[in-house]
Amino acid sequence: MKAGSRRSAAQPGKDPVGAGAAAAAAQPERPTGTTRGAPGPHAGRAGLRHLRRHPADVLRVLVGGLVVVAGGLAARHGHVFAFDANLFRLVNDLPDAIGRPLLVVMQLGALAAVPAVAAVALAARRPRLARDLALSGGLAWALAKLVKDLVGEARPIGLLHGVVVRGLATGLGYPSGHVTVAAALATAAGPWLPRPARRATWWVVWLVALGRMYAGVHLPLDVVGGAALGWAVAAAAHLVVGAPGGLPAASAVLEGLRAAGIEPVGIQPVGADARGSDPFVVRTRNGEQWFVKAVGREQRDADLLYKLWRWRCTGRSRTRVRSRPPSRRWSTRPTSGCWPPAPGSAPRRC
Repeated sequence: MKAGSRRSAAQPGKDPVGAGAAAAAAQPERPTGTTRGAPGPHAGRAGLRHLRRHPADVLRVLVGGLVVVAGGLAARHGHVFAFDANLFRLVNDLPDAIGRPLLVVMQLGALAAVPAVAAVALAARRPRLARDLALSGGLAWALAKLVKDLVGEARPIGLLHGVVVRGLATGLGYPSGHVTVAAALATAAGPWLPRPARRATWWVVWLVALGRMYAGVHLPLDVVGGAALGWAVAAAAHLVVGAPGGLPAASAVLEGLRAAGIEPVGIQPVGADARGSDPFVVRTRNGEQWFVKAVGREQRDADLLYKLWRWRCTGRSRTRVRSRPPSRRWSTRPTSGCWPPAPGSAPRRC
């Protein structure tokens, strides 16, 4: 988000915030991307709006697909790399006090986990989240079975000596079906969750991966391929049905400004091309007008992708912008607490 004091944000003769707080209160907010007329899944905190298709999901599908193909080609030859074998034995030989809980956690990647988590989402009145979980989890499980048949890699007990098997070792190895399902569920739920919860879901994915290696049924290459496959499948599902954009609503912008010690009395969206952000004009109690740009997670991903592509083509980032800087400007993520310095001091960048 970027903000700066700007007194010419509206057309001449028009007040950009109506008549202060009364006009702001009368200003209707745009739909939230969940049930019609209902608050979004992050209502009151960062109200996610607009189900849309994100460029970053294209990148996830491409990268995940490349990892799956590269891993499948390596696994098809039946050769186990030394690093792969050493890491597998390290996890497979863990003490029971550490390893046995992993056997419980890894069941979160079983096929039965898909309807279970979808039912939890329905109970929480998140039908679109439940749809994404069911679609991504079921499709990931089916594709994992298909890739297993195409690659035909044996289980670790058929490739290495001294493997301790603590689970069913039938079927084929690459990729891990449990990790594929767990990664698909984590990726499908990601746009609907706050950042701490997204990180927690991916910690669960890697615990499932460790559990499969401790059980002696998958090599590290198998779990990496499964994570990449589930990641790509859920991203493809988001491309088909859409996902929340991660842009905060006007109420969340006001809440963030108040948390920073700024007292807004009115806010109005700006109908302009903001290049992947939501712009607002905010009036404060001391009569200042602020131009605020709310930038969501997917927009930051797309901006990073664009910068990487430009660096790849030109060899440099060229991130300088030739413009007249406002008297007070700041740049931060929507959930951060970094705000502008006092008037007259140097701009801060967070």
